[in-house]
Amino acid sequence: MYHTSSGQNPISFTLWGKSRSEKSSFPKAFSFWNKAFGVVFFILLAGAVKAQGQASPKPKEMTTVHRLELQVKNNPKSLKAIKNLAQEYFTQGDIDNCTRLLWKSIDSLDRSSMILLAKAHLKKKEHAETIRVAQILISKDEKDEEAHTLMGQAHFQAGREKDALTSFKRATEINGIYQPAYEGLISIYQKRDNLYELRILYQDMIEKLGSKPEYLTRLCDINTRDSLNDHALEFCRKAIQKADQVPENHVNLALVYKNQDELPKAQQMLKSTAERFPRSIYAQVTYAKFMAEKSDFIEAFRYYSNCLKIEPENEACLLGHGLSGPQIQKFEESLQSLKKACFKDRKHAVTVRKVIQLLKASKNKEWQQKFESLSDKCMLQ
Repeated sequence: MYHTSSGQNPISFTLWGKSRSEKSSFPKAFSFWNKAFGVVFFILLAGAVKAQGQASPKPKEMTTVHRLELQVKNNPKSLKAIKNLAQEYFTQGDIDNCTRLLWKSIDSLDRSSMILLAKAHLKKKEHAETIRVAQILISKDEKDEEAHTLMGQAHFQAGREKDALTSFKRATEINGIYQPAYEGLISIYQKRDNLYELRILYQDMIEKLGSKPEYLTRLCDINTRDSLNDHALEFCRKAIQKADQVPENHVNLALVYKNQDELPKAQQMLKSTAERFPRSIYAQVTYAKFMAEKSDFIEAFRYYSNCLKIEPENEACLLGHGLSGPQIQKFEESLQSLKKACFKDRKHAVTVRKVIQLLKASKNKEWQQKFESLSDKCMLQ
């Protein structure tokens, strides 16, 4: 609606009952609402795009197992596909699916698949099944050293050491350089603590497999423990040449010197080894014990303490610490160490009683009563 007003020039317009001058702010208001609408539209659009993205996620990548399972499903008679899937099951620790898949195709499996089946049963400690598969392999090839070894491992795990020994020896007869069979024999002789057989075995391994550092280290230790000083001296020196970073080699050589009554040389080497290998329990304990035998209880207590810093629950460290402490009036520390040892094994009450005898001799009634109380508790464990 508009009209002209008399006496006014130029013509003044009114819009919706208001003058043009009164509506001079309208374009600005329109611009504001236009921008606001644009912002709202953009927000709604972005939300819609995000919702669409959430509603249609990208498909996940197919796992190796799933891919191999599809291959077997599409070609169930493919030995290669079956073997690959079984190996993947084995690698991922899915032993049940591994054995189930292989037994389904037992008639067509090749040797490597049969070996995998035996290993899978062995991993689950299914000894009868492992032996059954090994026997099938041996029936096809009596000189299959790996099958004999797997059978030996199953017998050993089941506690049948005699049968295991027979299987491992047969494997070494078939293949004189087959290391897993030797390792099987080692496990038996170590369990029996048969130093004689272990020594012969490692010498045989060196002859056939070479002077590997680990073999020299074991012969150094075996001969030292068996007090065969000449052989120990030879192999410990060779072990140090090839495995200088193994603290046991240095400690054992020092013990050989001790056995030969070269005490200053032994002491010097034990201390330098303990300092060079501060994280070696064997180095700390052996030097501490050596010094305790010399009645240097201050030095012994110090290195037993070092040992406990490495391994607070080590029984040898606890007992040595507990026995040497009272000699230098470290009663509380000794009591706490022997208390821990007693809670591990009540046979350590013998060590507590040694301390009690020492306290009786020194007429230290206060601490004597405390250790007697510990002895009583220790026996009741």
